[in-house]
Amino acid sequence: MSIQLKDYVAAIYDKGGIGTEDILDGAITAEKLVDSLVYSVEDGSITTAKLADKAVTTAKIADIAVTTAKLADEAVTADKIASALKSTAITDLPASGNAVDDVAVVVNGILAALRKAGIIASA
Repeated sequence: MSIQLKDYVAAIYDKGGIGTEDILDGAITAEKLVDSLVYSVEDGSITTAKLADKAVTTAKIADIAVTTAKLADEAVTADKIASALKSTAITDLPASGNAVDDVAVVVNGILAALRKAGIIASA
């Protein structure tokens, strides 16, 4: 008994395509793949369940890639950023002897209050 290609193609079609079990070990090699092969991924198709633990690292996230719109509600809390704020020293504005001094006095007063409350670090 011989199997004709048309029978095999029909069987693949009926099955819904070629599955992993249809491909022999070692049958697909890098040399057989086209250099210009491009994979596209639909938005939302890579879910948390599909990612390995620790698969997304700081090094893999592009600069300015995480925006406010991408953060879940309540994902960033005061507790999570408190240590960063407290460790960021903000110096007082220098007095310059002109109208800017009025602004500097007000800003420096605000900075002093924030330091006293422990919200920012002392300069």
